[in-house]
Amino acid sequence: MAGDEELDDLLELAGCCFRDAMRVVDIEAFFSRRDVPLAEGTSKKTVAQNTLASLPRAKALDLALEFARERRDIGLQDRVYLLQDKDQPEISAITRDRVADRLGVGIHGQGIRPDVIEELFDLSSPADFFEGPTKTEELRQYATGAAPLWNAKEVFEFIGAITCPSRRFAQLIETALDPRFRDADGQAALAADLTRILQLDGYEVAQTGEVSGRATFSVRPVRRGVDGRPKNLIFASNGPKPRLGFSDAIDNEVVVLEHVDSCLIYERPIGNGLSWLDLVRWWMEQKGLADLAEAHTSLGRRLLASLDDGPEQEFFKAYFRNFAERLGDQLPALIPQVYLHYDPEIARRLADKRVLFRQRMDFLMLLPGRQRVVLEIDGKHHYAKGERADPGLYAEMVAADRNLRLRGYEVFRFGGSEFSHPKGSMQESVDELVKSFFEELFVAHRVG
Repeated sequence: MAGDEELDDLLELAGCCFRDAMRVVDIEAFFSRRDVPLAEGTSKKTVAQNTLASLPRAKALDLALEFARERRDIGLQDRVYLLQDKDQPEISAITRDRVADRLGVGIHGQGIRPDVIEELFDLSSPADFFEGPTKTEELRQYATGAAPLWNAKEVFEFIGAITCPSRRFAQLIETALDPRFRDADGQAALAADLTRILQLDGYEVAQTGEVSGRATFSVRPVRRGVDGRPKNLIFASNGPKPRLGFSDAIDNEVVVLEHVDSCLIYERPIGNGLSWLDLVRWWMEQKGLADLAEAHTSLGRRLLASLDDGPEQEFFKAYFRNFAERLGDQLPALIPQVYLHYDPEIARRLADKRVLFRQRMDFLMLLPGRQRVVLEIDGKHHYAKGERADPGLYAEMVAADRNLRLRGYEVFRFGGSEFSHPKGSMQESVDELVKSFFEELFVAHRVG
């Protein structure tokens, strides 16, 4: 674990906590019960610290958290949470304010339950530090009863819920959904509303259990998503295929080695998905445009130029025909001809990072909640050479799909024959197909 300064600092803090909370015999018993041999040290602090440091990182953090929970050491728990959840999305202060607005004055049905809050937050000290009532007593005075004086936002600020680690805030939300405090209809409505708020930061509220016939809920990262945030999009080539590579094997920075002028490169940070409006504003900056409507048209034409005549272009146009006005600023970008969707976290996990360059996606959508959707329109060239079926081509295609799914993408394929209709035009067929598909997709992903 050499070189991990954050972990070293936490283990030093944990050593101090062991020293202050336990006798030597208690420290020995704590580790003995977990079959962890004691390391050498000159004091209670260094014995505990060195013992934790001798373990793999994940095990050391787990034991530090077990100790913190046994001793109800909220501060140490939070330090562990921050390290364990370093790669998880953060619940922002804006989202926490929105959660508070939804809860109003009824975090736990009517008002709050101080006994529940003090299981998660340290309320033992006086609110004014040196004298006066404790924080628990203040909560009972101002935030309980049929007509509490404090609303959820004021309670959050008072107990430290605006700045606490995301995991602790999630635990607080879960108490608001406790079946002891709300009926089934109230639970379901609150869970749905909180999911709509939290999904902007990559979380959802899901039923994960049942007590006495009543649902229990947990807050968790959206499971279908991909860890990390995308760094680069290289897409919409209207000329020779770009050749890609890494400029630095350590930083994994992607560069276009050849034909950079034929493709578009989006390098802005991508947070909670990528909307068409985000893409248009980027295009305005790239081209020095001042008029939003002009940029819409200009970008649309540029993207169309990267697509083959026929099904690909008709699919792209039908998407905007059917959903641009309906979804407005919430319309997700339909990104064509994606040669690279580069995500640092995905790259870190791949043994051979060149895998990232091996498949061009017909269309990619980056939806709220870190959802990645790949859309492929299959022509004959996907499974045949000339007029003859080629099992090798088909095998390559399904292997590429597996690779994408394992990296957290959803993959949907459309057959070329779906774009023709014996009794109507291609536009009519595509409109019907596109409208039906995206309506269901957006319901599944809570878009719009």
